[in-house]
Amino acid sequence: MKIVHVINAIYKSGKSLVHMHTVTEYILAVEGRGEIILEGIGKFKFEKGTVICVPPNTVHYNITDDHYEHLCILIDAEPLLPRDKLVFFDDSNGTCEKIWSLALDAYMGSGSGREEMLEALAYAASVAIRERSQTKERENVEVKKVMSIMAEHLTDPEFSVSEAMRDVAYSPAYFRKLFNEQTGHSPVGYLSYLRIENAMRLLKFDKLTVSATAEMSGFLDVRYFCRVFKKQTGKTPSEYAKSFK
Repeated sequence: MKIVHVINAIYKSGKSLVHMHTVTEYILAVEGRGEIILEGIGKFKFEKGTVICVPPNTVHYNITDDHYEHLCILIDAEPLLPRDKLVFFDDSNGTCEKIWSLALDAYMGSGSGREEMLEALAYAASVAIRERSQTKERENVEVKKVMSIMAEHLTDPEFSVSEAMRDVAYSPAYFRKLFNEQTGHSPVGYLSYLRIENAMRLLKFDKLTVSATAEMSGFLDVRYFCRVFKKQTGKTPSEYAKSFK
């Protein structure tokens, strides 16, 4: 296993060059955000700290409205990640960014120890990739567990997000970040989203009153329920219910 090429790519907005490599590429997003398309596999969003594994002979390109920078290492080895789990995030210490940066320095350098350094950094990168992908699996399990607890208790007005997060293996601040990355919502926002989705079903199919719907969706305050409902759906509960009559 050896790093055969390292690229520090800085792009303007728009679509990047469509290309592919005969070896495995690991792309680290250093700045900016956008979307990378791996033809035959899928589309993946990226932001600072995202690492994307591009399997050999995979046509790919980026699309973004923002300036962005990628640090890419190409390793002559089979992908370390399965095709359905090609994306993960660097850790809070920036371990991958440090290794990728060292690889760039080694690749651009010269001297008798250059090849040995690139081999050593390929190994270090492989360890970091495996550790972060495994950590991501554990993080996914924690997030799904909390999502399941919320779904089970969404009709309980006494239930709180802090109760759902009580047994997670991470600090509240870090877990909120993970939760938002995976769901697009804060934990509080996701619970509210579930409750309004439940209210929409009740109003559509069970024809309940607004106050009964609020109560059965975990809201004690009907006025607050109406405000949250309109914010999420664009309609008041009464307007939404009338649209199905």
